[in-house]
Amino acid sequence: MEATVKMKMKTKMKMHWQWWVLALFCACSSQSTDNAVDDTSAPGSTDNPVSDSLGPGNTDNPVGDTSAPGSTDNPVSDSLGPGNTDNPVSDSDNPATDSGSDTGAANGVLSIIGRKQDMNGAAYTSGRINSHYEVPNTPGTRVEVRAKMGRKRCNDADPFVDGTWPAIWMLGSDATEQNYGGNVVWPGCGEIDINEWLGAWNADHYLTNQWGEPVFRAAHNVPATVPYGADGPEKWHVYGLRFNGDTITFLFNGADQATQTYADAAGHSHRIILNMALGGDLGGAMAADFVSDEIQIDWVRVFDAAGDLLWQDEMNDEATTKANWFPFTGRAYNNELQYYTNWAADNFEWHTDMQRGECL
Repeated sequence: MEATVKMKMKTKMKMHWQWWVLALFCACSSQSTDNAVDDTSAPGSTDNPVSDSLGPGNTDNPVGDTSAPGSTDNPVSDSLGPGNTDNPVSDSDNPATDSGSDTGAANGVLSIIGRKQDMNGAAYTSGRINSHYEVPNTPGTRVEVRAKMGRKRCNDADPFVDGTWPAIWMLGSDATEQNYGGNVVWPGCGEIDINEWLGAWNADHYLTNQWGEPVFRAAHNVPATVPYGADGPEKWHVYGLRFNGDTITFLFNGADQATQTYADAAGHSHRIILNMALGGDLGGAMAADFVSDEIQIDWVRVFDAAGDLLWQDEMNDEATTKANWFPFTGRAYNNELQYYTNWAADNFEWHTDMQRGECL
């Protein structure tokens, strides 16, 4: 028994010695593959501390963010001022909280901003742009715009500021409108309001098809409202329109809403208009505390009856958008209070903050 025990102990000691030598050899081999001069990260890490200052495991590039460490405000892309906790770098547009039918591109948004700002006799400035592209009225053609219609003041008794009147709409391409080059006076050229948001209403969006010459035809001027539900106009929604031949159907997040008469000539085309009006016949009186508000556009897309893309602007960069659209400048009509500027930086801003304006 004693001889047997001694033999087992010798065998055990020999095995321990062999494993110790093997472990030492592996450790030396592993150490020789890490370059301590070029990479100060822990062995096996893929983070390069020279190019990534956001900490191990973070793949965001901090070069474009000059915020102070720990700050949630990005002064480069966020013009809403201190106190805004929207971080355009870390927000990848979570489809789980998005009411729109498409989650959109997280790298491009155009904000058209109305401001309390004196210019050329007006007390406010804003922006309004028209598409160079002319949308055909071929049956099945569909226009969709993913947008936020205004900011929400979550801690205010009146969450949406009174007097704002942002809109997504269209005019006939043959209109006498500024820079259209047409000869048909409104309303004969036709107007289709895909969505008009009125800050004073707080709840619904407004759809209408205005047509006729020299006055509206009654069947073409029937407004319709669609309740937003839990996600209001400060959230992303897809507003749309489909041509059906002798009718048009308004769309909200991909679902059909109102269908209205459309007795237009075949082959007539329309330009898309995006703007933020202030005050006026429909906007109403401006709130005394108004400073600014905005309509945000993620993308504009036009599809044919087969669902193939005819035209698009993803609003990813200033140069492309300016090539796709032209501005309306000067004072407008309907007793609106703003002066529309020619791509002024105060009124047009490209950014990447997908949560901007959702809760101020």
